Amino acid sequence: CCTDEDLVREADRYFAKRHGQLAKVLSPNDEEHVADLGGGYSLVRLLTPKALDLESFRLHHCVGHGAYDDKLAAGWFRYLSVRDAKRRPVATVELRQEPNGRWSLNQCQGKHNERPARKVMDALRPYAVQQQWQDRHYWWHTVSTVADVEYDVDRIPPGSTILGELN
Repeated sequence: CCTDEDLVREADRYFAKRHGQLAKVLSPNDEEHVADLGGGYSLVRLLTPKALDLESFRLHHCVGHGAYDDKLAAGWFRYLSVRDAKRRPVATVELRQEPNGRWSLNQCQGKHNERPARKVMDALRPYAVQQQWQDRHYWWHTVSTVADVEYDVDRIPPGSTILGELN
């Protein structure tokens, strides 16, 4: 390596190869399929620190490398990966178990900790509603109409009468 850029490139190449090998050795005990979300998306539960590490590498965020291992081991937190049609992760979900036994949507992060794409969130939402995840309204800003129909705040049909106020 003659320059700093050469050194960085070689280090990136090494770690890409290392993590690529890690992906090949994940076992069924590291991940489990949870649900098909439609639109080519699926939901996978991350069961081990190794699975968290690979998710972190692929999405360039901090769920891996020991940062969340203790939470995973405690059992009060669950980590889910939203995967696209090619089985690539597009978002990571953190659920927290509440004292009432229900799960609360604690975090939902896309690549580089950005908010996941709208189409990813649209695919995940019906599952979150079905599972009755608490705090999901923070992630999907919705309103209900007088006819008890729920709409995203930016998709309210003209002429709808909503309950409450829009702030």
